[in-house]
Amino acid sequence: AALAGIFAAIYRNYKQKGDVWRRLVIPNAAFGVFLLACILGVVFGTDIFSKGRSGTLLARFTIWDGALRLAADHPLGVGTGGFFVHFSETRAPDYFENSNVGANTLQAHCELLDVATETGVPGVVLYGLFLFFVLRGAWRSYLASRSRMFALLHLILGAGFLAAVLDSLANAGHRWPGEGAYLWLTAALT
Repeated sequence: AALAGIFAAIYRNYKQKGDVWRRLVIPNAAFGVFLLACILGVVFGTDIFSKGRSGTLLARFTIWDGALRLAADHPLGVGTGGFFVHFSETRAPDYFENSNVGANTLQAHCELLDVATETGVPGVVLYGLFLFFVLRGAWRSYLASRSRMFALLHLILGAGFLAAVLDSLANAGHRWPGEGAYLWLTAALT
């Protein structure tokens, strides 16, 4: 998301100086995709191709499987903070065979699944609307800004918010004060 913000800033700064897409944006985007593929290969490759059932990615898949079943069994949710209480009902039979999961799984390690299990379909709809309106507001502020500096500021804040949301798809950090405050602060500033 930060790379997308940088590419958009490059485009905005140089759009009157010729074919920027051919000269700058496309090569930088290709390099960014290559870099992202390398990072994902290093981070997830060791988990996916490891022998046996180990690694944090496989642990998350195991937790997500139970969380999806919990959300399907309770379409209106189990209540705020109820994931920990009800997760034992739907976790996989081989849950403890994965060396990286514990008996006290407090959250789904995916904000969207946490929202789905705790608040159900209404919570997922409201969460989606929240994300949509924050990102739309950041984009509109970027387009409407008369100052290049403020336009870039809105773009960077929107990219930071998007990065935090994407991180929350495989992380439970927004349930903790530091990362949660970052998410709400970037949402408020965009």
